[in-house]
Amino acid sequence: MLILYVMEKPQQQNKYLVFGPGKAVFMVALIVFALNPASIEIPIDSHVASAEVKHEESGALIQETEPSAMVDQVDEAEKPGQVDTGKILTVENSHGITTQIDISQKPALLFAWWCAHCDQALKEYAKYQPDKRPYLVAVFLKGTNDREYIEQKLKANGIKGEYYIYRETPPVESVPVLIWRTGGKINKAVPVAGEQRLLGIARIQTGNGNGGYNAVLAGAALNETIVLPGEVFSFNETVGERTPEKGYRVSRVIVVTGNGPEYAEGIGGGICRTSTVLNWAVENAGLEVVEQHPHSLPVEYGKERGDTAVAWPSLDYRFRNNTGEKITIKTKTVGEWLEVEIWAG
Repeated sequence: MLILYVMEKPQQQNKYLVFGPGKAVFMVALIVFALNPASIEIPIDSHVASAEVKHEESGALIQETEPSAMVDQVDEAEKPGQVDTGKILTVENSHGITTQIDISQKPALLFAWWCAHCDQALKEYAKYQPDKRPYLVAVFLKGTNDREYIEQKLKANGIKGEYYIYRETPPVESVPVLIWRTGGKINKAVPVAGEQRLLGIARIQTGNGNGGYNAVLAGAALNETIVLPGEVFSFNETVGERTPEKGYRVSRVIVVTGNGPEYAEGIGGGICRTSTVLNWAVENAGLEVVEQHPHSLPVEYGKERGDTAVAWPSLDYRFRNNTGEKITIKTKTVGEWLEVEIWAG
């Protein structure tokens, strides 16, 4: 069964061209840009907006409209030493305190309290664990009792906790939508729920010793992990510290000494099989690897496709979900084999 969240798209309202001071400056800028395109840079918050809001009701369908925006979609990486201000949004938190959120680290789900189509996206949001949720940002405000109506809408969809209000014109034309910043531009994805598709799969032999036991235990910690569009997955954050209290056993590890790396015994040895097979599945799925480290000494299972070392808390394995839709990591064991699957949708 396929469920598609229909976006509500604000429409421009102005029918007549009025040359006030702001529009005069804008028209001059357009002329200069036509003569020399490289001379003008449009920042992310630049916009020309209508202040008018219309309500068109036809039967059971209510279409809401809000201001549109001109958005910086320049597909260029940051220059060395240049601060990417486009990744920072200045917002108000749920207590009314002004703060900032970084959408290059975690995506934001933009919604409006008056948007009927946002309800399904908010219900999906409520299913995620709190530490896996994107920023929740209310946009396209109407200026009257906004905070009260926002909180009523969130409560009706089963959401408690932190949310944010963005009072400027957002870098989108419709809601609900997920946004994140990477590669020098704002990326957008319409929340869609439907049949899952297998993107990548990989398997590795774990063996039946303590190292294999630890690998399977770490694999279980990864199972059913959801990674949202634009989100960066962290192996260490997801699996956590490897301790005896969590069931991890002593097995062979590689330690760095004054004489260089050496084989030794330590708690959690063997879980690098888990990080290695996860990386194989990530590569098969075409996802973006953000951080990956090979072992400092040879390991048997890394001869053909390479290996991936992890250590708490110094070495991590991270990848970014660059698919435009949420993905789910699924793991299972068959005999002495650990299998990792990555599903989209």
